[in-house]
Amino acid sequence: MKQGARRLFDWFFSPELDLRVRLFHILATAGMIISFLVAVAGLLIGASTANILLNVAAGVLAIALIVLSEKTGKHQFCYLITIIAVFFVLFPFLFFSAGGYQGGMPSYFVFAVAFTVFMLDGKKALVLSVLELLLYAGICLMAYHTPGLVLPFEEESGIVVDIITGFVTASVAVGVTLYLHLKLYKDQQKKLARQNRALEEINRMKTEFLGNISHELKTPLTVVSSHIQYASNTLPDTEDMRQAQHYMRLIGSEADRMALMVSQILDVARIEEGQMQIEKQPCSLIEIIQETLDTYYPVFSKNNNSLRFERQGDVAQVLCDRNKVVQVLVNLIGNATRHTRDGEIVLSVRGEGGYAMVTVEDTGEGIAAERIPYLFDRYYSQLPTEKKARTGRDTGTGLGLYISQYIVQAQGGDITVESELGKGTCVRFTLPLDI
Repeated sequence: MKQGARRLFDWFFSPELDLRVRLFHILATAGMIISFLVAVAGLLIGASTANILLNVAAGVLAIALIVLSEKTGKHQFCYLITIIAVFFVLFPFLFFSAGGYQGGMPSYFVFAVAFTVFMLDGKKALVLSVLELLLYAGICLMAYHTPGLVLPFEEESGIVVDIITGFVTASVAVGVTLYLHLKLYKDQQKKLARQNRALEEINRMKTEFLGNISHELKTPLTVVSSHIQYASNTLPDTEDMRQAQHYMRLIGSEADRMALMVSQILDVARIEEGQMQIEKQPCSLIEIIQETLDTYYPVFSKNNNSLRFERQGDVAQVLCDRNKVVQVLVNLIGNATRHTRDGEIVLSVRGEGGYAMVTVEDTGEGIAAERIPYLFDRYYSQLPTEKKARTGRDTGTGLGLYISQYIVQAQGGDITVESELGKGTCVRFTLPLDI
């Protein structure tokens, strides 16, 4: 007996079921109990046979709808059947056959509206609940203006019993429904919290793994790059060796690209762990830009592009982390170089409203408008084709702009992108002036 009841409870309220299906089981069960209780109360107070039979029929209908819902999976259909058959047809009839507003039916009207709001979504719930309110208000007015339509109780004690039965059963049904609904909600929240903790742990482990792998890769890549550079410099400059030198440069370029990928992964790991240090101090932005251009000119001069630096007006010192600004410049100019061929790249700087604005503009392939919102997403180049930021060759991680945005914003600035496919790209970032 006990095990059977437990199986029935698990079938009704299993966590595997949708929250609304469980709620329907609760409300339908409450409706069944209410109907049978009202039928019993009707016998005690001498209600009409039709009234008693209708309540019994309502209880049977509730059971049938629960079974139909489980057997067919047509839950919304069962909800609508319940609302139409019980609340729009049965309740008005019971109202007129059981004392009208001088009985317990108005309490059940509250239950009906609560059921409708709980079980249906959006406009459907709003429309049907409003129709119910209008219907119930209308039949109360009808009973007031045409008392002959109402079958009254023979004794006043019957009215008292019916009213007490009505508000007690309706209150218990709505109260239990709310309690169980909140309990189910809290259970869902606890489950969600556990899942979030598990995801956070997985994310932490992923970040730690990427950091460890990146550290392990960095040393051999540095060794490879150093040996390639040494071999390239020591090869004799003869016609026979020029092809070898060409291959050496290609290998060196790929090694540098892999080193950049590793550095970007390390930076992301530091960002996610909150370990990327930003040390701001007064710096000459012009000096930073000039030194960056001088140091990385061999990288920026690829693809037969011309690179020009323009200084627009006086730019005082900025408050920034020098090395991190160099990293942003290398990312942005490197992107422009990779996606521009036989074109022009212009780097300019000017002061504007307490900030220094740095602009990197190219005449390259540009970016489609629908892709621009995803440029600063982490790993954006790994998104589906319609979200990819570039069509040309990149480092493969999609982290350059994500890291650049973090660095710029951490120093009190901002970064934006404007682009048109086939006409080039313009990236601007700002840094606060040291005023």
